[in-house]
Amino acid sequence: MRRLAFILIAACGTSSAPDEPSWQVDVMPLFAANCVRCHAYPFRGGGTRSDGTPRTSALRLDSFDDTELADGNVASGAAKSVQAIFRHTHGIALLPGQRVMPPDRPLDDYELEVIRNWAALGNGEVAIRGPGRADNHPPELVLTEVARDAASITMAYEVTDADFDLVVGTMIGPRMKTTLDPLAVVGNMIAGRDQFVWDIAGVPPGEYPIRAHLDDGADLDPEGPNDFVDIDLGTITIP
Repeated sequence: MRRLAFILIAACGTSSAPDEPSWQVDVMPLFAANCVRCHAYPFRGGGTRSDGTPRTSALRLDSFDDTELADGNVASGAAKSVQAIFRHTHGIALLPGQRVMPPDRPLDDYELEVIRNWAALGNGEVAIRGPGRADNHPPELVLTEVARDAASITMAYEVTDADFDLVVGTMIGPRMKTTLDPLAVVGNMIAGRDQFVWDIAGVPPGEYPIRAHLDDGADLDPEGPNDFVDIDLGTITIP
């Protein structure tokens, strides 16, 4: 019995969080386990407000960077929200009506230390990714057109990741805004299988290049913003 107690104490003494947590290795798995049920795309919300309306969140903790959505809105990612994440998980300087997050299970000391150390990196306002997994496997995509009419194209996709990372993705193609944008975000994707509807109303007939960007959290561009796998999907014809 004494020997077992000694082993348990020794194990606890070596469980301190890394001084410089990595988004992919340390922070993203923590959010995947505790936060993305509500704070991820598609936005599911978190219960109901006091007036009975559903709570929704445009904060994505499944994504490091802000992401443009196919409807033209922008969802905030974790990097620029790092100080708010720190305050809400630690219960610091909360406004009236705000709660410690996550509301159903407070984070343990190790998890709080990961977030605290991560928030201290960078310039204090925007987090940094940090080194990713050394043996990281890039995510893969299978994309198929399943239906089409004059105003829309329905695309089915499967995003897989051998490391079981959270993956966020966008499809890039033509879309009418006030004018034609040939490089607009026309669909949003996450790991797994799903579909999205691409709005092609008003897009002039022609052949257009299409691409996909997939981000599994790896720091693929340490000196720049292009931390995604760029996939050439060829071209598509709009009649």
